[in-house]
Amino acid sequence: MLTQNMIRLSDQIYVGRAKSALPAPMAVEPVLCSLLNTNLVFLTFTHAFQNILIASSHYRIATLNEKKPIDLKLPLSVLLNKTVEKTASAPIAPSALKIGFSVGQQNLKDGEESALCLNLLLEEKLASQYRIVKSIGNESLVTFRNLLNPKEKMQRATRRIIAYWRQKENVAAQKDLIKAILKASFAESVFANHIPLEYQGEFSFAFNGNAIDFQIEQELNDFLNAQKQSLDLNEFPKIAHINRAWIYLDKGRAWGLKINDRLISQELPNEIQGHVVGYFGPEMNLKSQYGHGIVEGAIVYIRKGQKKVRVGQTFIFDRKTYPTPWPPQKTK
Repeated sequence: MLTQNMIRLSDQIYVGRAKSALPAPMAVEPVLCSLLNTNLVFLTFTHAFQNILIASSHYRIATLNEKKPIDLKLPLSVLLNKTVEKTASAPIAPSALKIGFSVGQQNLKDGEESALCLNLLLEEKLASQYRIVKSIGNESLVTFRNLLNPKEKMQRATRRIIAYWRQKENVAAQKDLIKAILKASFAESVFANHIPLEYQGEFSFAFNGNAIDFQIEQELNDFLNAQKQSLDLNEFPKIAHINRAWIYLDKGRAWGLKINDRLISQELPNEIQGHVVGYFGPEMNLKSQYGHGIVEGAIVYIRKGQKKVRVGQTFIFDRKTYPTPWPPQKTK
């Protein structure tokens, strides 16, 4: 039995079968936002159960006029074809990095620019390289999940970008270009620890017909690539620091380590054993093997082989089951 609120929300959702093959069940949602003397229509394709942005496209339209409504059939038709093409190149990199965007305090002209609109442009640009957790329209997606009750879990961001936008200069005389300054702060989203890194860069959003062109500075790409590398699921945690019987690994909860997980040394599996007892953040000022600051790692207590641990050793999961079956059986 659905509640009245569930019925109200579900009435806004249309369900259908795609004409072409898609990599996953999709939630398709249009978004309208304002930017200077124009408006943008976004069409987002999101994994219907995981809330991961698969692809997004935008279309520039003229300023909305209450007396003369704009027909959105053409923009949505164009966007649908463009976004479907993008879904084929969605990233499948084995990384636990999932990026979420938040809007900080904006310093833009009220009613003319939207910081959320600029964030959506960034999400569209980055969706082809990273997994982006959708930042808008989650109410409908949660309703959809509650109706179908899928087995797949809704994904949460492991790194968050808080974007503070401000206009660089008066663009009244230049209607085809927006120059904005992005000052971003970063946080890891597992424990909400602030990452001690500040980014400030200039973005030039150029109007090109029905699209807006811009480039992302290398500094921001370098930070995101570093986080993607630190959460690579193909690389197991390594020791970054040793404190008596406790070792500090360069990967933590976001990568998949949980309290009481049993770990063994990959180099000396029968001689070094331990289990996860806690986590640490950027306050430790530790660096990984790649020279990046560790913003979220795990603390392991070494039960066996404390004198044999060395910085740089790799730890893997102990596949033994406890209590062990009787009579003893060889572990695969």
